[in-house]
Amino acid sequence: MKKIPLSALGCLLTHQFCGIMLAVLIGSTSASAQEGHFRKNERNGFVQVNGARLYYEMGGSNVASTRPPIILVHGRSLDRRSWDRQFKILSKFFVTYRYDLRGHGLSDPATGPIGLQDDLLGFMDALGIEKAYLVGQSLGGNIVTEVAATYPQRVQKLILIDSGINGFQYPTPNVLQRLPRYLEIFNTEGKEAALTAWVNDPVFAVTKQNPRAGAHLESIVLNCSCSLFFNPQFEIRPPTFTRLGQITAPTLVMVGEKDHQEFQAAADALQQYIPGSKKVVIPGAGHMANHDEPLEVTWEILEFLFTN
Repeated sequence: MKKIPLSALGCLLTHQFCGIMLAVLIGSTSASAQEGHFRKNERNGFVQVNGARLYYEMGGSNVASTRPPIILVHGRSLDRRSWDRQFKILSKFFVTYRYDLRGHGLSDPATGPIGLQDDLLGFMDALGIEKAYLVGQSLGGNIVTEVAATYPQRVQKLILIDSGINGFQYPTPNVLQRLPRYLEIFNTEGKEAALTAWVNDPVFAVTKQNPRAGAHLESIVLNCSCSLFFNPQFEIRPPTFTRLGQITAPTLVMVGEKDHQEFQAAADALQQYIPGSKKVVIPGAGHMANHDEPLEVTWEILEFLFTN
């Protein structure tokens, strides 16, 4: 049985609503058979953004709330399904969106230079979302951090999980230095060989030690359309690092205890330079903390969002 975070038990003793959340979290630990399936309070579809169709799913349409919605932004070579465990629970309390980045999942391929942060803003505009809670993992963290630094008025709160930072000098060796190798495999042996090599990269090692989490990860990565992954020249990344001080949204920085040094360093920098930010280390988790310890990560998200 999954452990319940100690913070949840303490909250249960002091706040009735935390007890409701705790019950939902406990009940969701055995919900794997339902992951990826729609319930009556969900909808899905495509939205036109910057000349491309982006696929999205929305949960929590029956939630009566004046709070802004949550938008979940996935990492490199993944898709919206990397949020399966979080999406199911968060949509019980908030209107919650998850979408496939351009060049990933069911969204249109990347065919030329694009700023993924511009796609996120376009996604919000197309759906009439003025302000949101932004949650990003890995590359998704880079994206939401750039939006928060450039358009602070659009972000209610910011949550970063195993995030990178555009323009940050990572310690070496690091995963970015290994990416050209997978591009070379793609060019010489094809997409399947490249993705098979990539999913066995050390960055995913902790996740693959867990049979369930590892199988879920492989099912996503090995079916990645990945037009952006294999065309890195298309990705426009403004240097966010020098502008972290412009972020005004309350910020939670999460990093897996066993994540690699480059992301540990990034988490430290995010905490240091984003005013008032809070850092939480997820015990036992690697780079894919939301896969490795989904209950712990989901609880941290809920606790942060319900804290004034």
